[in-house]
Amino acid sequence: KQIVFLHPKDTAGVLVELCASAPLVRDPLSVTVGGREIAGWALGREDGPVFLALHGALGTSEQMERFAEVWARDVRVIALDLPGHGGSRDDREMTWATFTEGVVGVLDALDLRDVRLFGYSLGAGVGLQVARHRPERISRLALHAPNVQWTAREVTRMTDGLRNVTEAVGARLASLHGPDWREVVSRMIAFSERLPSRWISDDALAEVSAPALVSIGDRDGLFEVEAALHLARTLPEARLWVIPGAEHALASLDTEAVARAVAEWLLA
Repeated sequence: KQIVFLHPKDTAGVLVELCASAPLVRDPLSVTVGGREIAGWALGREDGPVFLALHGALGTSEQMERFAEVWARDVRVIALDLPGHGGSRDDREMTWATFTEGVVGVLDALDLRDVRLFGYSLGAGVGLQVARHRPERISRLALHAPNVQWTAREVTRMTDGLRNVTEAVGARLASLHGPDWREVVSRMIAFSERLPSRWISDDALAEVSAPALVSIGDRDGLFEVEAALHLARTLPEARLWVIPGAEHALASLDTEAVARAVAEWLLA
């Protein structure tokens, strides 16, 4: 807080206190994993629990900014650009393994433990893989709009939009991923087309020991609510939260309400 007192002699005998919240400042983050940089940022209390935030396909850590501003009042938020996205330049084939290795590499490099992970869409699937491979580092999960067992129909929904990018969307992608954004889109299309043959199996999901909150909007246009229900039933310890009126995009959520509910779960 920034606090200023006005002396009573200047305010008709009344002591006046002015109080304002100091703006939160993001700390840039860069970690080298396997010879490649994983970029991101940190925000909030350095002495608080760690929330690790993972964005969706073709997004960046910027997607997590609105939620981080709520969480940072009480915790330390670390948001990463997944490999091949944003500042995490990577021209390799996009796979579950490359995404997971990047995040695990950051956890190991920074020696982060008791991490509470929030993943959105693609980030939710990556979060499950990270929790599976590093159970000693991930203590709780919140997974919004997840899908880890894709159908051909769902792939078509996503790739159709990626093959017909409007000028406005192209400009946005260029601002996120740089001049080579079309190549990033091509790699994401290729990743998506392989998903029906690269499920995260029920046996693999059963290995995730961290308690999980699985949430999805009842108007999600990409994934079915049934997919989230199956995930919640398959994970050893999970709850399902269907959010009325919410679409797939994070912008359709009530940021403050959802962020607070997620924080309550992750800090439980």
